[in-house]
Amino acid sequence: MFHTAPAALLSIGEPAYGTHASIIAQFGLHFCKNGTLPTELGRAINEAQELRVEGDYGSGTPDQTEVAAFVAKAERFVAAVKGILSA
Repeated sequence: MFHTAPAALLSIGEPAYGTHASIIAQFGLHFCKNGTLPTELGRAINEAQELRVEGDYGSGTPDQTEVAAFVAKAERFVAAVKGILSA
């Protein structure tokens, strides 16, 4: 999911480097705040980042239901970005 954000940024001539947080912020600014994509997708990539940090550095483990729900969000996110890239 994360790697689709830099691809989308590059497609509009925006830089796509920096921390996860900075790329996610730029993605939100250019694609979600202007209405190109629904704000729910901006929230989804932010949630993915939070889950990644928790998984990498935290002590918690998501349960199977939470993971399955998030996979569905990730699929919608990737499909939406593919739509931007193919337009």
